[in-house]
Amino acid sequence: MSKQEDFDDMENWTIQLDKIIASRSFTSIVKQLAVELKSNPYKTVGSFFDTLSNYDLDILMEKLDNDDLEEILLITELLARAEGAGSSDLDHIARNVNVMSVMIAGEALARKGLVEAFHSNMSFGEDSSDKPIFKKIEQDE
Repeated sequence: MSKQEDFDDMENWTIQLDKIIASRSFTSIVKQLAVELKSNPYKTVGSFFDTLSNYDLDILMEKLDNDDLEEILLITELLARAEGAGSSDLDHIARNVNVMSVMIAGEALARKGLVEAFHSNMSFGEDSSDKPIFKKIEQDE
């Protein structure tokens, strides 16, 4: 089997939560998520954003602005797996990272009062792709 075939075999990929928790290179956002998932392997994307501090949201926005996607990719895959919607191939990973990027940016707008966020609709599952996750708030002029 070639290295490319190994890379495309998503079913055999595992994420080592203990290594994430012990690592000094990840932010507290990733480490805290790993701790939570180690004790309870189910978590929704909406609950992640419900408990995300403004400070941590700013860190994620900065990572998006700087195209520093390593931790965003890891958070995305952790949450997708926690929902039972883990990535099956590289295209699926790319799709989920794009969705997560939109959710991070949308959450930042929601906290500024520019859009309404529907955390209960936030998901990587295909069955929720037609549900709204953000709605523009009409401003009185």
